[in-house]
Amino acid sequence: MAAPAAPPEFSAATPAHGDAAGMPHSGCGSAAIWKASSTGALGHVFGFLQLSERVQAAAVCRAFRQAVCDAFRSLSSLDTVSFGSRETAESVCAWVKRAVFPWPQLTRLRVNLAVDAGAAYSEFILALPPDQLRAVSLHGLCRRSEVVEALAERCEGLESLQFCLRGHQGHSVRFASLLTRCSALTQLDATDCPFANDGLLRALAAGQSERRLAEAPASPAAAAAAAAGPGDAGPPAATPAAASSAAAAAATAVSSTTAGLAPGAVGRAAPGGGGPLRELLLGRCLHVTSAGVAAVAAACPSLERLELRGSPGVGADAMRALAASECSASLTSLQVPATHIGDAGVAAMAAACPGLRQLDLSSVRGLGDEGLAALAAAECVPRLSLLGLGGMGAGVTAGGLASLVSRAIGLRTLKLPSNRFCVTDDVIRAAASSCTGLASLNLRGCGSVSDA
Repeated sequence: MAAPAAPPEFSAATPAHGDAAGMPHSGCGSAAIWKASSTGALGHVFGFLQLSERVQAAAVCRAFRQAVCDAFRSLSSLDTVSFGSRETAESVCAWVKRAVFPWPQLTRLRVNLAVDAGAAYSEFILALPPDQLRAVSLHGLCRRSEVVEALAERCEGLESLQFCLRGHQGHSVRFASLLTRCSALTQLDATDCPFANDGLLRALAAGQSERRLAEAPASPAAAAAAAAGPGDAGPPAATPAAASSAAAAAATAVSSTTAGLAPGAVGRAAPGGGGPLRELLLGRCLHVTSAGVAAVAAACPSLERLELRGSPGVGADAMRALAASECSASLTSLQVPATHIGDAGVAAMAAACPGLRQLDLSSVRGLGDEGLAALAAAECVPRLSLLGLGGMGAGVTAGGLASLVSRAIGLRTLKLPSNRFCVTDDVIRAAASSCTGLASLNLRGCGSVSDA
């Protein structure tokens, strides 16, 4: 069968260097398509197209390039995390940008910043139509900020953002600027990010509140003025003094909704405002505190999943803020292992979050039987499908644990690891008799459970 005709972008060739699209040609002998990393893997695109340095240029015929071109045009996600060198990333970005742009279907991008190819990636992002990307995942070591600045300029419509990055605290300012602009975010994952802090969360809250303010219906006065049309002059314009008084009244209204929170904790949140954020994952973010959590709680009434695993600055105040916010009604998954919320925080959260289905309180500091009793009395407990109570402190007894487990009749997963003394046969019998649908039980490190 005759090979399909080459697309126009592949029609010209430059001897000794490659064709017009940046691809090396068969005259390059045994050279690879692109220089790859020391591991030998060039990377993959969307998990379905994988190129290796072992692919020789002699095999790169026009038919192959046509097939790759067609594949790129139809793909919706680009994954370059496995690229191990700057040369690889720059080559790929330059080739696909010249050969197959625009990518009408590209909505997901996953990149590795550790190869120090931020300039190439930022140029790639800026070449896309505005707001085309919907999900971005950044990995590796963040050395410079070109990619973040490009995202802030072109990707205000982002719905999902993940940054599993290493870097210094100075990067938090640039990411804060990005989060302020990304008002459409429904998912943010900053797990293990060392520069995630309260400033980032305040920026997130500001962006989410800005969206709700923009979408809020006009005031009755503004609606009446719009209905009057251009032919009706309407009431006289307000004087500067009146405008100043109105602004002060509005500021007072906003501040009254944030009483008791840290200064600036809610950014530009307004009464009844909020954004579309559904998931916030902040596992092991050491610089996040209760004030930052309060900011998000006030601005994101639709929050469903919150993870604060291993954040020592998160205490009972964060749980009180959740309990007092609108998101307490929508929250279905809460993971707060190794935090300092204590009995008071657990009691406040349990009473206010009836929709919880997954709850992990493993290694929570200051949690004892008093907090477990308050949780056992909560409306959400019979409907929990996952409960994590590993590494309980000295304040938890077998009786308190058994009372709670006996009420959690809907459990599918029960995690009780590293409880040397409080997990006994009585607790296991309570789980066996009450949790009839239990499918997973973790008892690793529970030395007081007998073989019987």
